[in-house]
Amino acid sequence: MSTYCKQLFFFIVLLMAISCKEKDPQPEDLGFISLGEAKDYLLFKPGTWWVYKNSVTNELDTTLLESCGVDTAYAKSKKRVFTYERVGYYKRSLRDNAIYRTFSGSMNPDVVNFNPGWVLECIRENGYREKYFSGSGVSCHFYYPFDRGGAGNGVYETTFNNKQDSIVVSGKTYYDIVSFSIYHDGTFPYPNIYVGPLCNNIYYWAKGYGIIKIEMQGWDINNNIITMNWELIDYKIIK
Repeated sequence: MSTYCKQLFFFIVLLMAISCKEKDPQPEDLGFISLGEAKDYLLFKPGTWWVYKNSVTNELDTTLLESCGVDTAYAKSKKRVFTYERVGYYKRSLRDNAIYRTFSGSMNPDVVNFNPGWVLECIRENGYREKYFSGSGVSCHFYYPFDRGGAGNGVYETTFNNKQDSIVVSGKTYYDIVSFSIYHDGTFPYPNIYVGPLCNNIYYWAKGYGIIKIEMQGWDINNNIITMNWELIDYKIIK
């Protein structure tokens, strides 16, 4: 066989090998993942405010929404590709000047058992825990979809409790309620009496209103259990 024929033969074999090679699988396209019904609990326009009353100290805590928005992120890996919505907002307490910097987490397209869900992580900055101590901390107040999977980072643990048709808070009936239990909540709005850090709390959210009640169980200066509520008594909702 001539050199030319050998080269041609080798070239043909090479082409066959390349054509027979299995193509790399394309990532699964999940399309667009929306925040869904979570928007009805989280999205309000700046200027919205809420007034809460403490059941033990009777003090008032007004929180003002200073910014709130939704953006769209893009995620791609060898396994899957999609775009998804994210929410973020800033609230400020007029009582102790605490800032609640809150945002939904990213979605990882590489996880084995992918679940199109996210947690709403809150970082409390400034404010106080007692006269001489900072009230800064972190926790998760909300996640979606509403399921029993839970969320946490080794410090706090958050669990979805249930959905309720309605509850009454300070004489007003609210509808479409979801609640979350938080173990070692680092972002609780501390009252003007001593309450130890990392309380165990339940947050109640009403569709169209946001947080309407926080049930707190903590410890006083003598390490005795102390319980109290922050209940919504007034508000201005801007949608």
